This record gives sequence, C-alpha cells and structure tokens, in this order.
Amino acid sequence: MLKQKLVAIMMVSAFALFTCNTSFANDYKLDDASIETLFTEALEMTDFDFNFATASGGSASFNTPNPWAAAAICWFVGGFGIHRHYLGTSPNMWAIYTFTVCGIFGIVPIVDFIVLIVGAVTNDYSKYVGNTSFFMW
Repeated sequence: MLKQKLVAIMMVSAFALFTCNTSFANDYKLDDASIETLFTEALEMTDFDFNFATASGGSASFNTPNPWAAAAICWFVGGFGIHRHYLGTSPNMWAIYTFTVCGIFGIVPIVDFIVLIVGAVTNDYSKYVGNTSFFMW
C-alpha cells in the first residue's frame, strides 16, 4: 500500500515537473519600441503625497497611525507590544512587553486597548503616537 502511494506521488511529481518545463516562452515577443514609448510618455511623479480624502470629509495619511487599527493590533497581539510599534515607540518596546510576561500579565495591553478605543472615539489619540514610555497613558 505504501509502495503504491509512493509510486503515485512520484508519477504526479514527474508530470508536474514535465508540464512546468514545457512552457511557451518562445511564443512571447517583446516590442522594444512600445516599451520605450511607455517610458517616454510616462509622467514623472516627485514629492508624491499619499493623502486621501476619507468619507468623513477629513484626510487620512499613511504617516499618521489609525487608532482603530492600533486597537485591533492591540486586541490580537497586544501582549507583545506590536501596537506600540505601529504607533511609533522605541524599537525595544516588544522586549519590555514580552519580558514583563505580556505587559505585566496582560494588564497593560488591556488598558492600552481601552485607552485606544476612547482615543479613537473622541479623536484625541495624538498623545499615544510616538510615546516612548512603558505606560503610554
């Protein structure tokens, strides 16, 4: 029984290897002139700003962390301090959270989660962004 399974696996592997090696790469041709035209007609973008309008009429930026995303990260992996890295803390904060047994036995991430939710609702979470202390509140 085992021998039959091994033979079947070897046959399927050989078939897959054979079909992968027989590609139709020779059928594809590159048109250097059209590629060169694309590059010459392309717009050069310098100082590109990643701000997009949100549904509330404000603007969201990739540089500004979202408090709802930080709260979600805190909910799932808060014991390792990943939400603090998202908010822009010191690079060794993960070690402090981990070596204090998930942030003083999970108490600090729970408080962080509540504080982030309150900050997101009131739209006052700027004091948590870039905070390098262990207790961000």
